[in-house]
Amino acid sequence: MMRGWLLASAMGLALACRPSETPSPPPEYEVEGGGAKGTVMVWPDEGFRYEAPTPAPTPRLVVPEPSVFELPGGITVYLVQREKIPTVSLSLVFPTGSIIDPKGKRGLASACMDLLEQGTKSLDKPAFEARKADLASGVSAWANAETSGVAMSSLHRNFAETADLMLDMLQRPGLRQRDLERLRSQRKANLAQNKAAAGSLGGRLWRSVLWGPEHPYGVLTTEAQYDALTVDDCRSWLRKIGTQGASMFVAGSTDEAEIRALFGERLASWGKDGRGKPRGNVTLDAPPPSPRKGTLFFSDVPGAAQSQIYIGHPGPSRKAEDYESTMLMVQVLGGSFSSRINMNIREDKGYAYGARARFSYRRSLGSFAASSSVRSDATAASITEIVKEIRAIRADGVTTEELERERQGTLLGLPARFSTAGRVRSTYSNLVFFDLPMDYYDGFQKRVAALDVAGLKAAAQTYLRDGGYSILVVGDGAAVRDSLLELVADGALGSEGFVELDGDGNVISGP
Repeated sequence: MMRGWLLASAMGLALACRPSETPSPPPEYEVEGGGAKGTVMVWPDEGFRYEAPTPAPTPRLVVPEPSVFELPGGITVYLVQREKIPTVSLSLVFPTGSIIDPKGKRGLASACMDLLEQGTKSLDKPAFEARKADLASGVSAWANAETSGVAMSSLHRNFAETADLMLDMLQRPGLRQRDLERLRSQRKANLAQNKAAAGSLGGRLWRSVLWGPEHPYGVLTTEAQYDALTVDDCRSWLRKIGTQGASMFVAGSTDEAEIRALFGERLASWGKDGRGKPRGNVTLDAPPPSPRKGTLFFSDVPGAAQSQIYIGHPGPSRKAEDYESTMLMVQVLGGSFSSRINMNIREDKGYAYGARARFSYRRSLGSFAASSSVRSDATAASITEIVKEIRAIRADGVTTEELERERQGTLLGLPARFSTAGRVRSTYSNLVFFDLPMDYYDGFQKRVAALDVAGLKAAAQTYLRDGGYSILVVGDGAAVRDSLLELVADGALGSEGFVELDGDGNVISGP
């Protein structure tokens, strides 16, 4: 009976809510200029919709000037004081990294700095993490190809205690075997995942294709190399870093006296060699690139939904005099959403969600790469279109409209480099890394404002190749291999053949 009452109530409610009259069908509108009729959305015909918004005035950039001084042991400090910000961001950078990893143990520098992060002699990993949480601070260690270091960030009221924690990590590291085993397992699992996905495998293999498999920038880490790492290896590696030639970058609410008091003598005592002298850093100059020989390199990921594409070649140094022209030129080509490559591959052809191009810089070397993750059935066509855009900007340069768009974007975005303590620290760290003057940004706005289309065209013709590209595709072989073989056979991209690689960069087939 209750069920019947509920059903009747529901029917009554539905009838009460029903409109008293059948609604009129929506009116038909004629689309202006098209002649088609139907139910369409009508937008107000307002003039502002046909014009791009006018950029805001270029903000006046006030570049904070760092004070520079030296700590005992040879550490150069670059300090930007920000009294109004109650935080401190600090990094101690050593001018060496994975470039010195011995043969057969690629990944040593990175793994050892990760091991450093696992705690101190008195604090194991859980206790170390709990101490950071209690201070609401960050303490970390890292290594890349040419630098390594330790870093911290904290509220100023916890600066001294956080500095103690960072120094304890550096001077009295835990270096426990169980931590190394855990890191080894994590890294091997991550490596297996990277090899199974087209996007991540493409990033892994690209450096081997571009720089060469034996080049310090191109050597790939394998499971066997991770298995070969030991705690003693990390002890030896940590003895290769020292205070002589190191740099400290600090931004925030602190001053020289506090930095000297917290770090001066403690780092000096840590950074001495067996003879009691400041310990230097083992470094190595990168040799010229030795790109792999081949027209197109391919690695098969069966069932991959998309193909990852890279097209590029070695490029200029970061210290090239026409860096600003090169920067804006590559923005026009592929650095922004409105760039030519993105508009072609994404908006016009619908091959991909996005496509980009950029110059990347090492300490003394640079490289160019255009990349995209594209539909499998559009892989060969995407390569053709990207190459077409590279050649077009070399031949024709950029338009005044393109130059102004990227110029305004660059100038409006510049203050963000100095918006937080961490970004200030990173900005000056990059200047030191590339051996650029500390006042580099003082005239940056004027240099960018003075650029013209002729300068950008000259940069394109100087730093972009008309051919001889390194090309890598990672995707589903069953779906794309035949079209790539046809593209190579055509000869328009070169005559060095089709080369297939496995996930560790070993040649499976090819000339």
